[in-house]
Amino acid sequence: MFTYPAKITKDGDFFLVSFRDFYGNEPVTQGQTYEEALSMASDWLLSEATIALDDKEKLPKASPAKKGEVLIRMPLSAQIKLRLLYEMIDQSISGSELARRMNIKRPSVQNIIKADHATKIDTLQRAFNALGKELVVELR
Repeated sequence: MFTYPAKITKDGDFFLVSFRDFYGNEPVTQGQTYEEALSMASDWLLSEATIALDDKEKLPKASPAKKGEVLIRMPLSAQIKLRLLYEMIDQSISGSELARRMNIKRPSVQNIIKADHATKIDTLQRAFNALGKELVVELR
């Protein structure tokens, strides 16, 4: 769900990265090597996730990759937190209501949905349970 197609193009000394689901063909980050561009692309997605979580907004839906594009996956912790936020939005549940359901203070909920805050998986499971959902981890 949070894996986005990116186009990486060589431009002089740099590899430019664009995500058409966000800004069309406009480059959003770059790297001096192809590998660095891939790493920077993942970091950029994490930054977008952080903004979305702070603004309590959804990211654009990921499109299927086209020829010449690579798939960039957002870090798993950010994916889980975004799914939690999306569930809160879909159910019209405020942070205060989630805190009440979890029997915790409101600032703790804010930390749970912050992309740059380390949250225990058990705490995330409790948050999903409070929304009537179950967090399932599957190894493939």
